[in-house]
Amino acid sequence: MSDPIHVTEFLTLTSTDAIKTTDHFRELVDIIRKEIPTFQSYHWGDRVQEPGIRQLIICFGDDPRDKYTPALLKSLDDKLNLISTSYERKFFVLNPFLPGKYFSAPYTEVIFATTKPDINLEEFNKVCNASLRPCDVFPGCYGTSWGYYIGKGEEIVMVLGWESPEHHQAFHKTDICKTTTAPFLEMVSDAKWFYIQARED
Repeated sequence: MSDPIHVTEFLTLTSTDAIKTTDHFRELVDIIRKEIPTFQSYHWGDRVQEPGIRQLIICFGDDPRDKYTPALLKSLDDKLNLISTSYERKFFVLNPFLPGKYFSAPYTEVIFATTKPDINLEEFNKVCNASLRPCDVFPGCYGTSWGYYIGKGEEIVMVLGWESPEHHQAFHKTDICKTTTAPFLEMVSDAKWFYIQARED
């Protein structure tokens, strides 16, 4: 029997003041928790570099996309329109699936990127794993993971938990980081990274 596929939803909101002054954001999470039985956990945080953008990250025990019925989407859209000017949702299969590590770190680094055309995905898998492996054993790293956007295999996400930005910067100065990161950067375009200080409340 194969292991269950855990899916992580990344919901990106360009927020308004109402996200801080009303309960609509919490109500949004409560609706998803109630309507999708495989809801497992969630984390959220405003981007450190872009405080007006909030990330909501929801972990599910399976692929929840078919459970987002038109009625549920309408209910969620009504809430989202009250607290944001725009929003986007993406679903990824993270490997390894250890949200209690990287999302519970004081700082979570998130990287969205797109693989370049004609990239060999098997080779890309090896490059991603090789670039993250040294992080996992570096002081101040809480764990790492990455995965493909379901249905859009050219898009990927990486997540890395850090004790602080200083620990992240110290890793970037190492020779092993420079050696393993270069092949990754050669294989992707439109890379976007940011920190969040993820919360569960």
